[in-house]
Amino acid sequence: MQFQFHESGKFMGHHVADFDIHFEEGILAGLKLVGGALWTSKDGRSDLRVTLPAQKIVQEGKERYFDLLRSVDRDAQAIREFKPIESVAQIAPRGTMIVAVVEDVITPFEHSLELFSEASEPKRLLTLSGLTHHEIYTPRHLPGVVEAVAAFCREVF
Repeated sequence: MQFQFHESGKFMGHHVADFDIHFEEGILAGLKLVGGALWTSKDGRSDLRVTLPAQKIVQEGKERYFDLLRSVDRDAQAIREFKPIESVAQIAPRGTMIVAVVEDVITPFEHSLELFSEASEPKRLLTLSGLTHHEIYTPRHLPGVVEAVAAFCREVF
C-alpha cells in the first residue's frame, strides 16, 4: 500500500492534507481509494484524525455520486472497455456476490442476471426491488445489504 498526499493551502481550520491510498498487492492491486483527509484535533493536541470518503457529494443543492475506488495505472478508456462478463468466471474459487436492483437504470437488472449466470460457484445473487442504483447506499437500505454480504462472506470464507 502506498499513500500519496496532496497538500493544499486552500483549506482552513484543522485540515492537514488530502490523500489517496494506492494498493500494490492482493485483490485490490492496481486500484486506489481517493479522497481521504488528515485533520488535527480541534482541541489543539498533536494527534491526527483520518477521514475517508463518502459516496455522496452535494453541489449547488444537487446530489452527485462518484466512484471512490479507481484505477491507478489504467486510463478512463481502459476502464470503460473492461467487460466483467469476460472475467467473472475466473474469480472462483473465491466467492462472487452480485447485488442487483430490479429498477436499476445505471446497471440494468438483466446485466446483473447475465453476470451471475456466468459466475462460477460459490456465488450468490441478492435481488432488491423498489429502489434506485444509489439508494442501496442509504442508511435505510445499506445495513441489510452489508449483512447479506457479510453472511455470504462468513459462509464462503
